Amino acid sequence: MFATLACLLAVAQGAAPKTETIFFADVTTVQPGRPFTVALRIKMAPNWHTYYLNPGDAGQATEIHWKLPPGFTAGPIQWPVPEREDFQGISSYVYEDEVWLLTQITPPKALKQDAPVRLAAHCTWLLCSTGCVPQSSDLVLDLRSGRSAVLNAPLVGSFTAARKAIPVATSGMKVMAVARGKSVRLGVDGIASTDGIRFIPADVDAFGANEPKASIQNGKLVLDLSLTDYAKKFPARLKGILVTRTGAYAIDSGVIQV
Repeated sequence: MFATLACLLAVAQGAAPKTETIFFADVTTVQPGRPFTVALRIKMAPNWHTYYLNPGDAGQATEIHWKLPPGFTAGPIQWPVPEREDFQGISSYVYEDEVWLLTQITPPKALKQDAPVRLAAHCTWLLCSTGCVPQSSDLVLDLRSGRSAVLNAPLVGSFTAARKAIPVATSGMKVMAVARGKSVRLGVDGIASTDGIRFIPADVDAFGANEPKASIQNGKLVLDLSLTDYAKKFPARLKGILVTRTGAYAIDSGVIQV
């Protein structure tokens, strides 16, 4: 991807500050067939950052390559709302200081009772400040299986806070995305003001760090999102985060070609 290559060409020389990475689970005991959540916590030194799924004009998204026991499956990373950073004409979507990246893990229904459960993963991320340094870690989390799930009591508050940072589904909010010229128009019913509105696209190849112009037309919110100069075609779906004054919403809408 253009954004990845642009940042990798500016890789900083020398060692970056130490980054702390660790896995936490919201349970200590895994129940057969019942999903649970694992958090990858990345704690960075001051003035350093990692990247969102769409890193923007430069950067590289964090990746988790799972190594799970037989029958276990992992969902996609659940991305919290990132900050936008503009530096020397380059715009990126970043996380600073500390970020919790959540993943839902589903164990098999046929799981031996009181058995060790080892979750492992190879994690990669790009750590940047005035320059960038690729980093990685191999993490392991040991749990046990049981007849019922047991919550990780000391971390209930931390997981609650991490979940609140994740955009919520747009239940009851009608959205429609339509291809128009060299842009995609997103219409959102139920929002009648542009105050505090932002849309952070998830597709770096189609949109990069382009953010839409917002307006109100016929009582609904309209967002016009321009394709990047290097986009080869319209995306089949428009995905991203709609930020409002009352919260952040996960947008996933098919793009209608007209």
